[in-house]
This record gives sequence, C-alpha cells and structure tokens, in this order.
Amino acid sequence: IQTVDRLLDLCDKYDICLVACLGVGDQKYAKAAGETWGDLIANKDSKARKLAEDYTRTIVERYKERPTIAMWEIQNELLLAADIGGRERVWNGRAIPTLTEVSRFHKEMSDFIKSIDPNHLTTTGDSYRTSLWHQNQFVEHGAEHDMWKTDSWEQLSSAVAKAQAGVDVFQIHDYDKGREGKFTIEPDGSKREVSFAAWKEVAAKQGQPLYIGEW
Repeated sequence: IQTVDRLLDLCDKYDICLVACLGVGDQKYAKAAGETWGDLIANKDSKARKLAEDYTRTIVERYKERPTIAMWEIQNELLLAADIGGRERVWNGRAIPTLTEVSRFHKEMSDFIKSIDPNHLTTTGDSYRTSLWHQNQFVEHGAEHDMWKTDSWEQLSSAVAKAQAGVDVFQIHDYDKGREGKFTIEPDGSKREVSFAAWKEVAAKQGQPLYIGEW
C-alpha cells in the first residue's frame, strides 16, 4: 500500500493519470481459496470471488477520491483465455471460462466497483483472438468446425462487443498493426481491413467510447 501511495503521489506531482488495473481475475485468488480459475470467473458466490472482491474493495475505497485514477481496469487480457480449452474447458491444467462467462464477470465486477466508487469509469483490459467467435460456437454451442478458424469481421466484432457490454469503456489491445491499427482478416478467402476506426463504430453502437489500452 505504501508503494502505491508513493506512486500516486508522484503521478499527482507530474500530472499523470492512470488506468489502474485491479487484476481481480488473477488465478491467485482461486489458488488461495482452493478452487479453480473457472470458479473465480464464472461463480460470483465462490470463495475465490469473495477474496477478489475483498481486495478490490480495499483498493477502490482507498483511492476512489484520487484524481490520478482515470479508470478502473478489471483484468489484463482476460478475454484471450475465453474458450481456449475446447469442449473440455481445460487448458494447461486450468479450468477455462467461456466468452459468456467472461462477459458476465466483467459486468459483475464493474457493478461491484461502481457500488463502491460511482465516480470513476470501468473498463475491461481485453485483448482478443481473431478466432474468438468460432471458439465460442465450438465450445458453448456445439458447432462442428475448426475452433481456431478465422472469424469474419461481423463475427469477431460481435464476440468482442459481447465481452465489453457490461463496462463503461470498450477496450481492446492491438500490436504490430500500424498507426491506424489496420490489419486484414481473410475468412473463407475474403478480405476485410480492420482498423481502430472500425472498432470505434462497434463501440459507439453500444454507447461506449473506445480505448486502445495497449498498442
């Protein structure tokens, strides 16, 4: 706590605002509670979730009046894990959440944070895979296809938007895609250029601003 206090004091001194990542989806809470990572993300009544909420309450209550906090970020890149465990929902020994469970977790934690601090915005911290929609259809809906197949833009944007719907600010991370975030996806041989401008349109349809959290 003393280290964080000092950090925020320095930010105040130099007029820097932080998007503060709370890390409430970290598997350390599941380990401490003797539960699975899936329990933490999918079950709001789990012991792991209660531990995560206790930590969140401590941090948010302590710093909610600090102007240095620009937004509360829930967890770094949780969406990258959604549905990667296949139908067994296990990857590398970890219980893996679905897209629906990740989306619900973001909403539940955003609501929890805002019950303590209604004056700051919330955001997810999400990155994404370009097969996100196909993974989810394979795992949650029993579709018979390659779960790692590249999504169309409509499929990808709808899946990412679902994960962002429960927070104030729509967030994505993108790398190696140029100044305007442009890249091309080629599902079924067709090409579609994707850009930050396209993501901004998706966010706007949900009534959210777009934040590029990592670039």
